[in-house]
Amino acid sequence: MGGQQTPLRMADRFAAARAKGFVGRHAEVEAFRRILADGRGAVVHVHGSAGIGKSTLLHHFAWLATRSGRPVTVIAQEPAEAADGAAGSVPAPPHVAPGTLVVVDVAGAVPAAEGLLAHLPDDSVLALADREPPPLAWRTDPAWLGLLHAMPLAPLDPVDSAELLTRRGLPEAEHPNVPWPSPTAIRSHSPSWPTYRCTARAGTPARPPRPAW
Repeated sequence: MGGQQTPLRMADRFAAARAKGFVGRHAEVEAFRRILADGRGAVVHVHGSAGIGKSTLLHHFAWLATRSGRPVTVIAQEPAEAADGAAGSVPAPPHVAPGTLVVVDVAGAVPAAEGLLAHLPDDSVLALADREPPPLAWRTDPAWLGLLHAMPLAPLDPVDSAELLTRRGLPEAEHPNVPWPSPTAIRSHSPSWPTYRCTARAGTPARPPRPAW
C-alpha cells in the first residue's frame, strides 16, 4: 500500500480556488517567480489605488511561494481595521524559517515592514501592499539596491477584464452593461472596472462610449 496521503485543509481549498480565479498580472507574476528562483532576500512593494487588486496579487504570491516549497507567513488586517485605516506596529512572527515569504497586508504597511526586517532571515522575501509608491528613502538609499522590487499596479486590460468578469459568473452577453473607465481614470490608475462591476447584471445603466485606446 502507498503512503498515507496528507488530508486537504480548508485553507488549501481556499488558496486553490483563489489561484484558479486569478487573472492577469503576467509581468508581476513572472517577476515574482524570478525573485523566488533567485533565492536571495527581497522586498516586494506592490502599490496602487484602492480596489486595484493589491491584496489579490499578494494572495497569489503566497500561493506561488507555497507551491515552490517555501514557508509562508501572512500578516493581514481585520476588515473593520482596514476600513478605519488603522495603522500600528505589527508584532514579529515568533519564528521565521529561512526562505520564508512574509506577506504584510495591513494599513501602514511600510512602517510595519520596516519593523519586521530586523527579525527576518537574510533570504526571506517580504511582500507588502500600499497605495503609495515606495518611500523616497527606500528608492535612494544604496542599502536597498537589489533588495527593493517595486510593482505599480494599473487596471487590468480589456482582455483580462473580460476574463475576470466571466470567471466571476457574469455572462458574456452582459459584459456590454459594464461601464468602461475613461482614459483619464486609466492613466490615474483608478480601480479597475471589472472589480467595481463584477456584480453587474442586466438592467444596469448602459456603459459610456468605449474610449479609443
